[in-house]
Amino acid sequence: MTAVAGIARIARLLRPPSAEWQRRAACKTADFALFFPANKEQQEDRERRERKAKAICAQCPVRAECLNYALSRPEKYGTWGGLNEEERKNERRRLFRRSRTDAMSEHDWALYTDSVQLIEIRGLPLAEAAAHLGVDVITLRRVRRQGIQQAEDAAPIPSKNLAPTSRT
Repeated sequence: MTAVAGIARIARLLRPPSAEWQRRAACKTADFALFFPANKEQQEDRERRERKAKAICAQCPVRAECLNYALSRPEKYGTWGGLNEEERKNERRRLFRRSRTDAMSEHDWALYTDSVQLIEIRGLPLAEAAAHLGVDVITLRRVRRQGIQQAEDAAPIPSKNLAPTSRT
């Protein structure tokens, strides 16, 4: 999986749900001013306002949907899903960094697929496959663990209603 594919996977996870969640939000009946900063707000007042807003968010049944919505859009102002502007910016960065590190490089993915061919199809021992591929055994083990995890993450989740199929 390339870095672009990893980012696309994160984007799918952050895709906002329908606006239905807004009708169930705890902030729906709260003072709107608690969630958005006033012009030239003092630091002490801002912290007090955000604490009140976050207390409402903490009890909200749709907090995750709200945060998902705010992270998937350029919501620059206000408290959304229990996070203020700076906290959301940091969360976006964290998600982006994680998507980059979760995705295997094209070189590692090629190494993984070649190792599958050599080890699982041709039956070579790990050490021989590593020598054949020009890498050490530790590197090949790391790449194989990463490739297996990535393949599992990409696999569709089977439906609970379907009976397992037998291999013939």
